[in-house]
Amino acid sequence: MNQPLCSISISSKGGLVSIRDFGTRDHPEMITGEEEVLFLPSHMMVGTRPDGEGDVIIEVRADGFDGSGMRRVIDAVMTFHSSIMSISEATDPEEETLRLPHAGDWHMSVYAAGEPYAHTIVLVLDEKEWQQ
Repeated sequence: MNQPLCSISISSKGGLVSIRDFGTRDHPEMITGEEEVLFLPSHMMVGTRPDGEGDVIIEVRADGFDGSGMRRVIDAVMTFHSSIMSISEATDPEEETLRLPHAGDWHMSVYAAGEPYAHTIVLVLDEKEWQQ
């Protein structure tokens, strides 16, 4: 599989993209305002460029993407009780972005490109988990 599972473009008003389990009430809080990633097991936010600098591209992959030329910002396990991933601008209402093959824990590596703020984010799911 050499194609993304999904690819979207977001205008990030607040400079944050939200990746969460559809319907979660968890909401990570910013501490310093300089964090590149805010993380709770069912809701992650990744810092991006603000909308005045252009849209942010987000891809979800499960194909062994190696991240060459990008920086890995987090490697973690997220929990998707609903089996639905929602990706949106942090202040927008959640929407169904990608249905996962099963509910539960998913290992995810997140890569970013762009300095000083990300203009591209790639979420890499474990390929074996995707094929289960």
